[in-house]
Amino acid sequence: MIRPLFDEDETQVRQDHLDTLQVCDAVMIYYGSGNEKWLRTKLGDLRKIAGYGRSRPMLAKAVYVTQPETTQKQQFRTREAIVIKSFGEFDPGLLEPFLAQIAQRQGG
Repeated sequence: MIRPLFDEDETQVRQDHLDTLQVCDAVMIYYGSGNEKWLRTKLGDLRKIAGYGRSRPMLAKAVYVTQPETTQKQQFRTREAIVIKSFGEFDPGLLEPFLAQIAQRQGG
């Protein structure tokens, strides 16, 4: 797991984010306190990552939607990633579709 930078300027944070997308095997976007524009930017980065130099496909992509609960989050759907919604206590079982897709695509 690679956590995002928070103590650098915006240009460095953005470059680190794109560098990480080029080398990771799978990605899960944690959609908590961010707004819808932020989420769309992150999903857009996933769509454009090949143009940034990524040569192989991701094993899995997911969006983990959590508190604060909003109508927009309750209704959120996408064809680009597995959507995991959890507005209560963390349930590790909800990650199973994401983990299963990684295992399947690794041949396991």
